Amino acid sequence: MDGLGIRVLTGEWNEWFTGARIEKVHQPTAREVVLTLRKGGKTTRVLLSAHRQLARAHVLRQVRPGNPQEPPMFCMLLRRRIEGGRVTRVWQPGWERILCLDIEAQNDIGDVIRYVLALEVMGKHSNLIFCLQNEDGSPDKIVDAIVHVTPDMSRVRKVLPGHLYTLPPAQNKVDIKNLDAATLETALIGVTTTKEAQRAIMGVLLGAGPDTTREALHRAQVDLNTSIGSSTASADRNRTTDGNGVAFPKNDISRLLETLHQLYTAAEQRQEPASILQDQLGQAVAAAPFFFSLGLRVVKLESFDAALERLYEAALTRSQFSADYQSMVRSVLNTLDRLRGKLAKLDSEREESLDADSPRIAGELLMAYLYQVPKGASRVELPNFYDDDTPLAISLDPALSATQNATRYFKLASKRKRALPLIAHAMEKTSQDIAYLESVVQLLEQTDPGHYGPIRTELERQGFLVKKRRSEGKAKQRTQGKHHHAEQIGRPDEFISTDGFTIRVGKSNLQNDRLTLKFGKPDDIWLHVKDAPGSHVLIEADHREVPETTLHEAALLAAYFSKLRTSINVPVDFTEVRHVWKPNGARPGYVLYDNQKTLYATPDKTLIGELLNRSTSTTARD
Repeated sequence: MDGLGIRVLTGEWNEWFTGARIEKVHQPTAREVVLTLRKGGKTTRVLLSAHRQLARAHVLRQVRPGNPQEPPMFCMLLRRRIEGGRVTRVWQPGWERILCLDIEAQNDIGDVIRYVLALEVMGKHSNLIFCLQNEDGSPDKIVDAIVHVTPDMSRVRKVLPGHLYTLPPAQNKVDIKNLDAATLETALIGVTTTKEAQRAIMGVLLGAGPDTTREALHRAQVDLNTSIGSSTASADRNRTTDGNGVAFPKNDISRLLETLHQLYTAAEQRQEPASILQDQLGQAVAAAPFFFSLGLRVVKLESFDAALERLYEAALTRSQFSADYQSMVRSVLNTLDRLRGKLAKLDSEREESLDADSPRIAGELLMAYLYQVPKGASRVELPNFYDDDTPLAISLDPALSATQNATRYFKLASKRKRALPLIAHAMEKTSQDIAYLESVVQLLEQTDPGHYGPIRTELERQGFLVKKRRSEGKAKQRTQGKHHHAEQIGRPDEFISTDGFTIRVGKSNLQNDRLTLKFGKPDDIWLHVKDAPGSHVLIEADHREVPETTLHEAALLAAYFSKLRTSINVPVDFTEVRHVWKPNGARPGYVLYDNQKTLYATPDKTLIGELLNRSTSTTARD
């Protein structure tokens, strides 16, 4: 949230919440407060967060945060002072990253007291400060703050009850209204990359953050990654230099200045829809009070507040699931290492068991030459009548007689013979488990941490992870049968081919099974990368002939969502679903097929990007 974003957000909130009554105050975490506001018969929960990494303010439309059993002191203070009060104004001091709520409330004896609740969105220095209001409407004496800043913590600005509220130190920047070409040109002297240009603009212009400056550079068609601005001869003649021959083209400066003015105006006057920028997995990575033109995956939203909610929902999801996701990945990799060690040990046992004749021959020789075996001997050499009486050294247990040692060798021979099929079965099962977990690793590598739930469910059901303890409400959901089973597994991703065919891609092995074996129709086309872990891909034929273009696009998706996604000429098998079946007892995702044909696909980023942009799945949109 930069200064421009807060300017737009305060405008939205001022329209929505001026005159709203504060019904409840909650403090779900140490640095977050939720106000329940009521206006015109409508109740809205708003979040004011001073989180160190995710400081923000927005309406809570979907999530209802929990509350501690004992409310913190700051929460109790706000309840006592402002519950029942009204919001009279939402505003921003200058271009500061500060959102202020003016509040009128009555004290215990009925006098009207005016307060300011100021959220400072400043990274690790973010704070939520509750102040009395001056006659001019500015914050006055601090009543309390969600984070106390003592003189030991900051010599510049103390934030403690009883102290006067002061704004953060002024920055040597200009307002957008006063920004001119000379100021911008001076700031951009020596700039050679887009990142440097962004920092230079942010260093001189109030309210400008990384997203705003990057968008402005893109709209102004300034690309410093390949050259310094325009590369035309006329532009070269119009460069100004810092003495080292490095300068920013004047044509680009005038165009950039005009673009910055237009962008600020469009945002403040809401001439453009707010938007979020998404990555290839459909996760929001940036939010702006204008429409992003610099990305392929952009979603319009009805307000900047809604864009912020979507952005921070995605960020919180990544943060919330990161530790659990990493723990799950480590568990899978450790299990894989253990299984590979087990397979190596079984192979050694198999090699040993293949030699069942050696102990049988030793036993027969001991029985044939009992009289030649000294009592208490640990080793004896006897003529091997199976090998032209060549002497054979036989190890003995000194505590046993010759007959007993012979019996021991006969039992060993019999044990080895019986062990062979058991070892073969164990090796086959272990190899299947290794192949299965390798497919899970491949799926995890291409799954966003916030969407790994179906894979975890799958691993729990297969016994590779211990089931997480769930709340009573979720425990009840588990008893709801098939519907909840489908929810836990999730839905495959869906894409639309150039020819209008629906292509579905499984995101977990359980999804792969359901996609292929339950929802696939006999004449649908099934695709899978050849001899490597990967997602099942299904073209919904609907009794139509599938064109070459759609088949190739589905093959691209099969190659991309596989272990071979970075390879070229990836072999992809395809056949009708009627020719795909699952062996009894096989792990999720494992199928057999026949009547297949093979084509080759290279998952080129440009082509894959076009397909991903035609996704219709929830994951890709959200």
